[in-house]
Amino acid sequence: VAQEGDVEEPPILPGKPPVVQLQRHSQSGGLAAPRAAWRVQMGLTPRGVDDVGEVTRVDARVQPGKRIDRGAVLLAIEWEGYSISDADELYHTKWESITGTKTLISPFDAEVSGLWQHETISSDSCLIEMIIDRPALQSASGLVDEQAYHEHVRVGPDGIFAPKEPEW
Repeated sequence: VAQEGDVEEPPILPGKPPVVQLQRHSQSGGLAAPRAAWRVQMGLTPRGVDDVGEVTRVDARVQPGKRIDRGAVLLAIEWEGYSISDADELYHTKWESITGTKTLISPFDAEVSGLWQHETISSDSCLIEMIIDRPALQSASGLVDEQAYHEHVRVGPDGIFAPKEPEW
């Protein structure tokens, strides 16, 4: 668990494609000493992006300035895409239209400080920003470092829209 003044490595949620990046957040003012706090930015990892086709709608389930509980649904990302449903020996390919919703869930009790809308979503897109304090960070579960995340992705199944090697 991070100590005050430490530089945070970005922990990542395994099996759930959001990426969580921590940055120190400064609080000032008032008579009491400020509590340690971090600014958390969340989006999708490259593996998470592989499970999302063309984004048709991002539905924010939270509002900036509001407190949320760990486990709260932050965003619902609706998408659509095409998948090969069948092919024959003459290379005739049949496509099927597929749709889905990917949800981002908060691993922390936090205060929402910002929401972003993007025309396209990539693994570089910040979708939501939150402020968390030390107790929230310490009570988070399921966070892993980058190395553990890459191992999880390596042994897990590919995403629906991941580039695939030809089967011939």
